[in-house]
Amino acid sequence: MAKRNPADRARVRQNAAQRRQDKEMKQYITLLIVLGCIVAAAILFFAIRSAVTTPSEIRNLNAIEDSWVVIDTDKRTSTHYHHPASFDIPAGYVQSDFSTFNDGVQKDFFVEAEDAQALVESIYVSAAPELTAEAYIQRLIEFSPSSLTEGTTAEVGEPFTATIAGKEARCLYLRYTTAADGEEKCYGCLFTAYDAPRNVCVYASLSGGYTTADNIQTAEQLLAEAETLLAGLTIVR
Repeated sequence: MAKRNPADRARVRQNAAQRRQDKEMKQYITLLIVLGCIVAAAILFFAIRSAVTTPSEIRNLNAIEDSWVVIDTDKRTSTHYHHPASFDIPAGYVQSDFSTFNDGVQKDFFVEAEDAQALVESIYVSAAPELTAEAYIQRLIEFSPSSLTEGTTAEVGEPFTATIAGKEARCLYLRYTTAADGEEKCYGCLFTAYDAPRNVCVYASLSGGYTTADNIQTAEQLLAEAETLLAGLTIVR
């Protein structure tokens, strides 16, 4: 087999570096929006926590399972962990070591497709306390434009309700466009939010891979994919 010349090797390295940069940018945009929604919700929505113990409260941290979403629902007065949902990672996807939590107990899921040509490149699943699904979507609409980096734009769709894998969700479709090295790159993202007990919102986002404006992933395509990819998402009642 013929060896690559130095120019070919340099182009391969440059292309690999660009792909990593593109993926990091998409993760940054999506997760910044999610984090912004949580912060906004913490400021605007305060509910009195019920004194009644629910089955999803975690009393034994050693009993936490790999599939559990875990959040702290009462940070203002004490640490109180809650298991509002479980998520079985779909076939063809692997979990990244990235997390928005750093306390060693709370858990979210950022999973990526093994197939570089998959319509949905990544999935993010988490939850937030003192927030409804409707409020989460509204925070997302308000926060999205201000969260974007220079050179990136977003077209925000109208929120809608859909039944996904048997669960009713409030949904929002966003279309992102970035310009890198004079090249326009686009991708679509579907955000879904679900009401859980004790005023907790469970949410999941599905992001497509970079493509051209003509081939961007549509809301209809992402909804169809969500039927399978979010089938393993269970809300604990």
